[in-house]
Amino acid sequence: FVDLPAVAQVFPSCFVALLPGQAATRYIVFSPTAVVPYKFKVLCQSNIGSQYVIRCKGAGAKPTMQFSHSQLEMAATVDGHGEQVSTYLTNSSPDTKMAFKFGDPSSLNTTV
Repeated sequence: FVDLPAVAQVFPSCFVALLPGQAATRYIVFSPTAVVPYKFKVLCQSNIGSQYVIRCKGAGAKPTMQFSHSQLEMAATVDGHGEQVSTYLTNSSPDTKMAFKFGDPSSLNTTV
């Protein structure tokens, strides 16, 4: 995959070598930067110059759950003492009840 637009990523890698009869799966991840509709193309190019175009459409959406702070700064703290900071979580949806749970991001198989 070459010349990817800023709103698209390919995982696990943009590069793959295939022997005759082999297949590979690649995931195109859409990460919009604004609440607008998007149309873009993803270009796959072989080492012999063949090009394959994948047309993509998506839309950015306003998140329904919002934190007052995306990063919390904590002071240096000695052993046996604690540091407390807070953030507010707001459900901005007009009609959808949302449940949430705080946990260790590494247990969610996500990248932070």
